[in-house]
Order: sequence, then C-alpha cells, then structure tokens
Amino acid sequence: MGNKSFRVVSDFMHHKVDPAIRCPGCKHVSRVTGLQFLRMFRHNYGLGDAAKMLRCSLCGHKGAEIAPLPPER
Repeated sequence: MGNKSFRVVSDFMHHKVDPAIRCPGCKHVSRVTGLQFLRMFRHNYGLGDAAKMLRCSLCGHKGAEIAPLPPER
C-alpha cells in the first residue's frame, strides 16, 4: 500500500481502503468495508488492540491479523 500508515481503525476510512481480517488459526479471511470496521471499534482504537479482540467465526480462534486490501479495479 505504498507509504500509507495504518495504526488506528479510522486510518482505513481516511485512506479509503478496506481491511482484510485473517485468522492465524485456520487462515480464514474476512473482508469488511472501512465503515463496517469503524463501527466495530472507536475511531482512535489501535489496530493491535482491535486484532486481539476479534474472534474467528469459523474456528473460534481469538486474535487476528489485520491488513489493508488493495483497491478493486
């Protein structure tokens, strides 16, 4: 994603990029919109803290990896 910095939840909306949420347990990947992600957490909520709170809907593993998705063409 170039030199864009993603430290807090609102950074995804600021950069107009959607996050991918990946389970390290079963490798399940969920794509949510930046707005959906923002509604899940506060604007200034750190990505590390958000990742610790997420739970996989398939295997139940707690914790996730959050990364920006490239824009669709």
